[in-house]
Amino acid sequence: MQSGALAMPLAKNQRLFEKLRTRFPVFQVEPWNLRRSSNGFNVCFNYSISEETSFSSSFDFSFPQGAKLPEYDDLTPYLAALCAIDALSYWKCCCSPTLNFSAAPLADPGWWQQLFYNGTSEFRFVNGITVSAEEFVTIAAAAPAKPNDRAQLSGHLIPVGGGKDSVVTLELLKEEKADSTVFIFNPRDASLLTAEHAGFPSSSHVHVKHPIDPKLLELNELGYLNGHTPFSALLAFAAAISARCTGRKNIILSNESSANEGNLSGSDVNHQWSKTFEFEQLAAEYLRLHCHPQLNYFSLLRPLNELQIAQRFADCPHQFTAFRSCNAGSKNNSWCGKCPKCLFVYISLAPFLSSEELSSIFGRNLLEDPELEPILFQLTGQGGIKPLECVGTHEEVCAALKEIADQYYDEPPLLVRKFMESDYPKSASIETLLGAMNEDHLVPQPLIALLDDSRNKNESSSLL
Repeated sequence: MQSGALAMPLAKNQRLFEKLRTRFPVFQVEPWNLRRSSNGFNVCFNYSISEETSFSSSFDFSFPQGAKLPEYDDLTPYLAALCAIDALSYWKCCCSPTLNFSAAPLADPGWWQQLFYNGTSEFRFVNGITVSAEEFVTIAAAAPAKPNDRAQLSGHLIPVGGGKDSVVTLELLKEEKADSTVFIFNPRDASLLTAEHAGFPSSSHVHVKHPIDPKLLELNELGYLNGHTPFSALLAFAAAISARCTGRKNIILSNESSANEGNLSGSDVNHQWSKTFEFEQLAAEYLRLHCHPQLNYFSLLRPLNELQIAQRFADCPHQFTAFRSCNAGSKNNSWCGKCPKCLFVYISLAPFLSSEELSSIFGRNLLEDPELEPILFQLTGQGGIKPLECVGTHEEVCAALKEIADQYYDEPPLLVRKFMESDYPKSASIETLLGAMNEDHLVPQPLIALLDDSRNKNESSSLL
């Protein structure tokens, strides 16, 4: 699926959607295979849409020394949840109206039906699919017994993706690293290096490797339905397994308040839905009720916006060469310099870093690239839909660009000039945004103090 600069849905696949649902009326979730190893386990989930077409989807968990895997019955609710969210990635190829979950008992099928619908708003938009939540999918599953896991949990599990947000979380929690475990999904250079640079040794890491079954890629090539699914929700349940196996209580995310803004005014389309506060609340409740009552699932950065996070990241020069936020360049650990994510990160950091520092990170001045002008106007709310990427709000981008313009005594960079000459939306000043604090969050009070300390530190300093 293409992402980034989109003004209209890519395809009108309503007819294909209905045809595939008729051809494949049931998506079958078969029993999984679990193999334990000396430092973890491998679980392989099995799905089928017909006698001829099936999928095998594996997750390989590696834990730090000392991790104690729970008894199988205690682990089953976590595996069932991971299986359910993983199934979505394969189910989307045909969107069968019924998903038969026979792998194991699954808590609250209605909850999962809502997740399937809410988490595929972008998928339905891009494919031009219209369907109600009630008609989208019915999940048939046996109800599980009430969890009876009495293990005592403590400390933190910190998911790290290698971008600036997880870097800020790592740096805020570096004094608590003795009670923390880093969680890395499909490890890459940026995630490994940023954790190392923050002082979290590899011996404290959980690594999860999850390849895609090539059969799904074959169906994509044949023209079956394809598109975005809520990857952060998959991470949530893989992280929950990792927290339980390492005895950690707090699953600490790095999702900011800006993720709550959708991509299209007046619709429910949000590329970042599984990073929103809405999903965070739903997942936190599900994990407490159906997995372990001591589990806490929350984002430490939820009280902050993207500019506040960028300001804090700017105080971490030892991370400048390590972090990467570009999806297009993730395979070779680079910045592509052409996508909405690259341009947004550049703009968000520009009020706090010099042009020399930015050029050393990105390889050049992205604000002098005329080819990025269409993306610029989508980021500022002047180009239709906001790019289908994890980027900040229109208000944040406009505030940052106005601040960049003010910092140049001579002539601002090309894209900043283009922005200032346009009829851009009115927005709050950068000072107002840097002084704000979002009150809708689940951060425990002891950790709020970390944000307050960093806020006071940044308020005592000034912009470049």
